[in-house]
Amino acid sequence: MACVCRRASFRAEQATWRKPLRRWAYAAAVLLAVGLTVQNTPWLDRLRADYATGTGESRSIELADGSHLQLNTDSAVQIRMSAGERQIRLLRGEGFFDVTKDPARPFVVQSGDGWVRVVGTQFSVARRDDQTRVQVAQCKVEVSAGSGTPVYLDPGRAVEYQSRHLAHVHGFDPASGFAWRQRQLVFRQQPLSVVVSELNRYWPGKTLVLGDALRSRVVSGVFEIDKPDAVLKALEYTLNLRAEYYTPYLLVLREGNAS
Repeated sequence: MACVCRRASFRAEQATWRKPLRRWAYAAAVLLAVGLTVQNTPWLDRLRADYATGTGESRSIELADGSHLQLNTDSAVQIRMSAGERQIRLLRGEGFFDVTKDPARPFVVQSGDGWVRVVGTQFSVARRDDQTRVQVAQCKVEVSAGSGTPVYLDPGRAVEYQSRHLAHVHGFDPASGFAWRQRQLVFRQQPLSVVVSELNRYWPGKTLVLGDALRSRVVSGVFEIDKPDAVLKALEYTLNLRAEYYTPYLLVLREGNAS
């Protein structure tokens, strides 16, 4: 009888430890992921930048020529103004440019292995790892990558380039593409994995989604960047998922009823 009691006690101790161990396993996985992305070196980009933003920040800057630049979250730029050219180098992140017209001094944005060249217009340039996306709000811009033929974008048109190669020009929804300027994110029929990946850019820490079925669940909505609790509640009740914090900087989303 004593042996049976000891076995029951041992099983109870195992059950008590199993859940914390699982929590630490998730935390370790995230730390490993963070370690693998150290080469991205945001701190180095910010150190050499003329202007930069941290996670979740947005910043508006008036340039010396009267143009305006709005930086999105986790972004960094270098600025060089000369008598013959106005040059911006996007080191990381995203910027929206409202360019003062000056035919004598073209406005050039370099991002990765490509360039955007304008005289006076409104457009955005976003850099994610090795890919750059250009979206036009007003007038026309010229986009070049490598030694290929440049493309010209009209309002409502966009293009991506990577490894010195331009992709096909396509349309985009300005209400979604520029929503971050009003501190909002707009999603239309996007997988939860894409939504969470975007939210991770604006919030400290890391949010993970467990399970392929949940990651592929479709999401539509307008979310306030500065209201993470409200966004999470909306996702919980709309998608019937459960949000669990393992540390203040690690949130896991899984199948299950909202608590």
